[in-house]
Amino acid sequence: MICDEIISRTKATVKELKTDEEYLGYDAIARVGHGGNYICDKHTLDHMREEWRGDLSDFNSYETWQSKGKLSMRERAHQKVQHILSTYQPEALPAELDAEIEEILERARKALS
Repeated sequence: MICDEIISRTKATVKELKTDEEYLGYDAIARVGHGGNYICDKHTLDHMREEWRGDLSDFNSYETWQSKGKLSMRERAHQKVQHILSTYQPEALPAELDAEIEEILERARKALS
């Protein structure tokens, strides 16, 4: 799980960056200006969820992290694994493929007996 998080973050980091005027926020820069508060600007609020957010990484403040139980990444990964294992429902194989696998297994059983 943790390796998946790292690979996902790496892929997001090296992907092609958007450089169009809307994404770069030229209007927001002109509106807010030097020393202004970009965090509360509409442009930031519109775009802040577009970038990578991992399932295991915790971007909360220290205080919020503490109040949510101070879980380490390892503990969050363990919880995610347990959730996947307890809720996963595999798709059934198509009937013809299932029959073919059964034939292969039967031939193998006969060859081994």
